[in-house]
Amino acid sequence: STPQNSQNGQNHTKEKTSPPALVESIKGVWLAGKSISCMHLNRPGRQGKFCLVEAVCKLYFNGCSVNEFLYALENVLKVPLVTCTDEEEKSFIYYYSLPVTVLKCNKMINYDDLNEYFPQLSYVFREKTGSNGDSQSNPNSTSNKSQARGVGEDLSRKRPINTNGGPPSKQPCRKLEATVQRLLSQQESQKTEYPNKPIINGESSGGAVIILD
Repeated sequence: STPQNSQNGQNHTKEKTSPPALVESIKGVWLAGKSISCMHLNRPGRQGKFCLVEAVCKLYFNGCSVNEFLYALENVLKVPLVTCTDEEEKSFIYYYSLPVTVLKCNKMINYDDLNEYFPQLSYVFREKTGSNGDSQSNPNSTSNKSQARGVGEDLSRKRPINTNGGPPSKQPCRKLEATVQRLLSQQESQKTEYPNKPIINGESSGGAVIILD
């Protein structure tokens, strides 16, 4: 009976330490000179490559708080985000070796959307990109692997949350909206200069193009 007991013990240990099924679907994808980890999914309602919003913020815009980054995505740029299922959340936690049971921010962004909106995000947070506030002047191409793991370390650190709801938390949002308005006005002026430019992806701007006489 002793060998049988030890065998059961081994099985129990194996079950306890086996990684969540979706961990195998998390792979690095290249974007803007860095590798971001994406969960590759192919099932109803979940098709494509998905990155953790917090991981994107830490890797590309680490001078920006996650709350500010999330606000820009959801409320300013109107980027469609998805919420992690329990299985997806546990898989990311395991992949990044985080000492937590739940993520602080469990939102994911589709890689295609991230790629599409990356120029706008880079413009809005141009003072908060890279490891030293300026990714272009400090290219660190040799540390991509350490960057990916560094993101995992950063994800596990809890930031103090401003519970007052006072001006300090709203101020960056106002500043953010002003920056985005400048970006949009620049895009509008470009449309005005080139009124006959073909519409990309068949999307109309709803009469926002102004043709001056």
